[in-house]
This record gives sequence, structure tokens and C-alpha cells, in this order.
Amino acid sequence: FNDTPAWLVGKRRFGLIRYVMDLMNGARLAVSAQALGIAQAAYEEALSYARAREQFGKAIYYIPAVSNMLIDMRVRLESDRSLLYATAQWVDLRDKLEEKIERLKEEGKDTSEDRARLKEVGKISELLTPLTKYFLTEDANKIAYDALQIHGGAGYMKEFNVERLVRDARITNIYEGTSQLQIVAAIGGVINDVLGKYFDQKEQKQYKGNLSRLADTLKEMRALFMDALKYVTDKDDKHFQDVAARDLVEMYGYIYVGYLLLDEAEKNPRKIWIANRYISHALAHCQHNITSIKNEEFSDLYHADEILLQ
Repeated sequence: FNDTPAWLVGKRRFGLIRYVMDLMNGARLAVSAQALGIAQAAYEEALSYARAREQFGKAIYYIPAVSNMLIDMRVRLESDRSLLYATAQWVDLRDKLEEKIERLKEEGKDTSEDRARLKEVGKISELLTPLTKYFLTEDANKIAYDALQIHGGAGYMKEFNVERLVRDARITNIYEGTSQLQIVAAIGGVINDVLGKYFDQKEQKQYKGNLSRLADTLKEMRALFMDALKYVTDKDDKHFQDVAARDLVEMYGYIYVGYLLLDEAEKNPRKIWIANRYISHALAHCQHNITSIKNEEFSDLYHADEILLQ
């Protein structure tokens, strides 16, 4: 290939930091949407089967253990959809700001204010993109798993669509970056608390009725997160930070999604049920997350060879 004619596509020194990362992040959002679609289909299959399948003289839909699973699935679906749409909005805003800045430069106008805004929006987009892929693809696997469980042994057979949906869901938290890599991509933004200003604004907002109680729960969750974050950073141990990253990212994501649902519940009374179950469960998960971190559940990693190889 010596002296072969070539043409530069794009700008020099933009290949990795801009073009490849834009491609990767775009694909991560696309896979998140794919996972959400698979999860929606699995939920619909489970709901339809539960309403049709009779046991003990009634449809299994009316058995509390089954209906509770269905509600959990629906809450995951609706919270994941809110997260995906919010992330897409941040990414769109970033792209439009970039276009605006380029246009202003060509017109010889000042871009300092827009560049400052772009820097802030860019950091939020860089955090939410991997966080969204992590949450949505892991939830898609859980929803598909539970959908098959509701079908019982019949769901394992090819006569029902749910067995394919379980297989389809499994790839989503692997390609375009595994869930573990999404944590690696998101943890920097979490440690730097890039949504801190957003959370501050939400904490100042006055919510009415039952939403006020849920808002207080989100404040409690944020306090737990800040406590966990301080514990991790004070240790100044890179290995410990790496393994605690998943818990920190999950806690941060729960708070953000909680506020999304809270705002939706202000406009749609039905969403109060979704927000209530999501935030209640999220608090329990946050308490587990900080317990895992503070109890140094991961300290046995220093003895991995002794545990795994002997």
C-alpha cells in the first residue's frame, strides 16, 4: 500500500476522541432502545399469558405473587423509558449546541456562553449514555427472565415467543460494551457529581401531597450516596474504587430516575404508583449499596488467588 492515494475523512486528530466515541455512544443509546423494546415485548407476553392461564379456578394474573412480578416489570419498563428519553434529550441538546457554535464561528460571533453550556451538557451526556445502557440492558434481562418464569415450563418451549425474547435480551448487556465497561465509563461522572447542580435544584422544589414524601426519600438517598462516595474517595485505594464503582453508579442512577418519575407524577396521577414503587425499592437498593461498600464486602478480592486457585 505504499504511495496509495488516500483522502482524509473528517478532521485530523478527531478520529478516536470524537468520531469513534460518538459512534460508540450512539450505538449504546441504540442498544438501550433495543433492550427496552425487547423488555416491552416480554412484558406484554407475560401479561397476556397471565390473564389467559387459569390455575386454582382463576387466572394466574390474580395470584398476588404473579401480579406483583408484573407490577415490578411495568415499573422497570416505565422508569427505563423515562431514562432513555431524558438521555436522548441531553444528547440532542449537545449536538444542537455544537451545530450552533459552528454556525456562530462562521458568522464571526461570540461563542463563549454556548461553549460553557456545551461543556456542562457534554459531561452530563457522557455520564448518562453508559448509565442508560447499563440500567436498560440489565433490566431487559430481568424482565425477560421474569416473563419466562410467569409462563412456567411452557415458556421454555419454542411454541411461545418468550423463550426467544430471553435469548434476544441476553446480548444487549454484552455488545457495544458489557455492563462492566458501562460502569467504567460512567464512574468518572459519578465521582465528579456532574448532576449535583440538577439534584440541588430538585431538592429546592416543593412537591405536594404524597410526592413530598417521595421527594424526602430521594433526599435521603442522595445523603446515602454522598456518604458512600466520601467513604470510597477517602480510602484513596484504586482497587477498592474500581469494585465499589458499580454500587456508586447504581445509587446515582436511582436518584436521577427517581426525580424523572417524580416530575412525571406531577402531571399524571397514575404515575404516582410508578414513582412510589420505584423510589421505595430504590431506597432499599441504596441501603444495600452503601452497606456493601462500608462493610468492605470486597476485601476478599485481595485474596482472589487463595479463593479461586486452591
